[in-house]
Amino acid sequence: MLYDSFDACGTHQCDRHPLIDLDPADWCWATWRKRPQLIRPEPQSFDREVAIAKLKKVKRLKSRHWQWEACEIPVSMSIEEAIFWYKAITKAHHFDRVRDLVKRFETERFETEPLAAPVEIAEIQEWFTLVESNYAPAQMTFILSYFLSIEQLLDKLTEHRQYQLFVGFRQHILPYLNETKFEAIKTYIRANWEPQRFYFRPHLSALLGIHDWLEALVAKWKPERSYAAFDRNFRLEVIFGLESADLVMHHVRRLRLRLGTAEQVRAWLAHTELTALELVTESIAALNSNKEVSNAAEMFDVLTLIRSPIVAPQILALVQRSRIRDRAQQWLEENLELSIAGLLPLTIQKHPLRETAIAWLRMMQRQGFGDLIREKMSDEYQQIELQIFDAPQREELGKTPKWFKAIVDAAPKLEPLDWVKVSDLPAIVVGDTRLSTTHHQAILNLLQADPDNCSSILRQHTNADSLSQFVWQLYEQWSLKKPKGRADWVILALGRLGDDEILLKLADLIRAWCKASKHQLATSGIAALTLHASETAIYQLMQFAYPPISRLIRPEQALDEIAKARNLSRRQLEDCAMREVLERHCTTIANSGSPRKRRPKTHQTQLSKTQLKQFLTLQSLRFEQQMIHRAAYTVAEFQSFVFHPIVRPMAQSLIWQAKSMCFRIAEDGTLADSSDMPVELSSEAEIYLPHPLEMPDRSTWAELLSDYELIPPFAQVNRPIYSVSTQEQDATIVTRFADRGVFTVNLTQSLMKLGWTETYIGRGHWRGYCKRFRADHTAAILSVSEMPREHGYQRIDRIFFVANDWDGRRVPTERDRIPLTTVAPLVFSEVLREIDHLTHRSKKRHA
Repeated sequence: MLYDSFDACGTHQCDRHPLIDLDPADWCWATWRKRPQLIRPEPQSFDREVAIAKLKKVKRLKSRHWQWEACEIPVSMSIEEAIFWYKAITKAHHFDRVRDLVKRFETERFETEPLAAPVEIAEIQEWFTLVESNYAPAQMTFILSYFLSIEQLLDKLTEHRQYQLFVGFRQHILPYLNETKFEAIKTYIRANWEPQRFYFRPHLSALLGIHDWLEALVAKWKPERSYAAFDRNFRLEVIFGLESADLVMHHVRRLRLRLGTAEQVRAWLAHTELTALELVTESIAALNSNKEVSNAAEMFDVLTLIRSPIVAPQILALVQRSRIRDRAQQWLEENLELSIAGLLPLTIQKHPLRETAIAWLRMMQRQGFGDLIREKMSDEYQQIELQIFDAPQREELGKTPKWFKAIVDAAPKLEPLDWVKVSDLPAIVVGDTRLSTTHHQAILNLLQADPDNCSSILRQHTNADSLSQFVWQLYEQWSLKKPKGRADWVILALGRLGDDEILLKLADLIRAWCKASKHQLATSGIAALTLHASETAIYQLMQFAYPPISRLIRPEQALDEIAKARNLSRRQLEDCAMREVLERHCTTIANSGSPRKRRPKTHQTQLSKTQLKQFLTLQSLRFEQQMIHRAAYTVAEFQSFVFHPIVRPMAQSLIWQAKSMCFRIAEDGTLADSSDMPVELSSEAEIYLPHPLEMPDRSTWAELLSDYELIPPFAQVNRPIYSVSTQEQDATIVTRFADRGVFTVNLTQSLMKLGWTETYIGRGHWRGYCKRFRADHTAAILSVSEMPREHGYQRIDRIFFVANDWDGRRVPTERDRIPLTTVAPLVFSEVLREIDHLTHRSKKRHA
């Protein structure tokens, strides 16, 4: 029997990492290491009463299966106890209640002889075919080793595919095998298993390290866009049997696999030790659903088995990104020496978590751990010391100031927030003093009860930097605890009291919330930017509006609201924000606009390549929308914004118009017509980008731009033009795209980027979309329905136009439709151009 192969004396340790506290059996995942060989404890004599007491802990699930983990089945037992647990596990499915099972075994006698007969082996074979065998505990593999030979047990494991029995083999048999039997198992597999049979169930050979078979199998796999849980687990457990850590890391990254269980994290650490912890962090952070939180917590517990400062940055990342942020924060606070030693290096590196690490160290310093932080700091941290340690403690403001007392007295008394530790919040500075903890608590109450009045007074009388630090730390405490109840006031406070740096952080949060489908939080973030209404806030709103970041948030409405409050047009408001970005970051660029021979030095401009690309992309989208919606510039606005050295190269490739005269911007900054003759503008002229429908000499301009090798940022002169066909002269509906299919996955996202919004257009149509053209007082509506015989495709069965005063709350009737011949040619052409382009990309003719 296999049990005879266990080493009862002598042991040696495997070459495991001293800072990773894995179980000895976990190191067996790395089959290229020196194999751990453990001593199995001497079995105690069978005690029926003790076994019955353990059996009473078994649980009967609603699915009618049994859960054995609570029974504490020993890893070493006598033959009598093995028979007891074998019969209990294999016969349990005959009973409906735990007490009936216990009563049956209280009078049972257990002898060793009956199981030696062939009929008992046949009974084991029958049990393997039952569904209940899938729910057997891992210890069952060890129990079966008393009654089956090595060949029989291996064949059963590979034939019936019960995963828990493989776990039992790895945990309860493999670490205790002597070298002789271990090599005998590998010899048996190579001699008796066909490769096809091995590929059907390769887990066991991965555990035994049959490397050549494994590498041949893994090399055939190709990366997939997504994996089912079973397929992902299967591939990972086979890869973990490869012959080196480098091969394991290579194939996991090549196949874009993520870890999904605590067992897989143990296997990953057994191979890679401390060299690839980022995959563990990414895998835990990816478990976002409520069902996955417990799994993420188990994986995190394995990560904390590392007793090295190198794990601290990974855990700090989980505080920012995962659903188990409270556990991650608790670990950082309970392991201060490791946390401080691991996070300090981030403060002097260009690391994504640098600011977060500084904020966490600053919080620990305020809690009284400044001496411990200084103890870990060497000379290289002197430049960062002032950011971690507060300035000399300011004197606390004794009496409540008059400007603050009035609103405090008028505010309602609210219950203290259980998720806020007020003493950990940075002090708000007033002159040379600071507000007290009592004042801070009053501010929290006011931000909930009377936020507008409170924010206005605090901005007038307190230090702006201290306000920003206060409100950001408040948000971080909220994000750490995620309390139930209304939380929008916390996010709105970022807009009311934060500075430009806070707004940039908020913009990153909005992008993350949209990506995670947390649209309620994203909407609150947009509202916070609207409340701040600075040029920085407007610029961030523009980035969310061009193109729209999500169909469920409305940054364009926020921009319209701010423009109305400032008594500006939407175009003027956006120009102010764009000009502010240019003045703040590009003031040292030559005003002449001539190309530089060398790139400006780093200290001469703060606008990075990425920021410049974002700016130009945004401005290109704005210019195109200005052409469609006929947004006009005054001469002064045109010269101050369009002639900026960053904007002008783009503007030179476009055609401009004032009244009926078209012109372009020449290289020397003068204005020229299609004959290259100079153009003079009157001071009252309105300048706009003409649509090709409005260009009288369109072909001449196209030839001129080609001669000068000017490439416009979007199609203007060569823009396709669509007009009402002869068949549509008396119609109110366009049906020319009804025979084209659009892939369902791309439809909503593509229309959203083009400025369309979802709307209800009545029964009988699967979905409707609307786009408004305010300059022409027209709204375009299209209806989408599923294609009858084309799975995954939809068709745009009709397009019609209504007056812009249609509010979208009622179904448009036939009377609302505008005849196609009366629709503005520009509106008609633009709508059909977008739909034609959209359907052409996924064009599929309906049979």
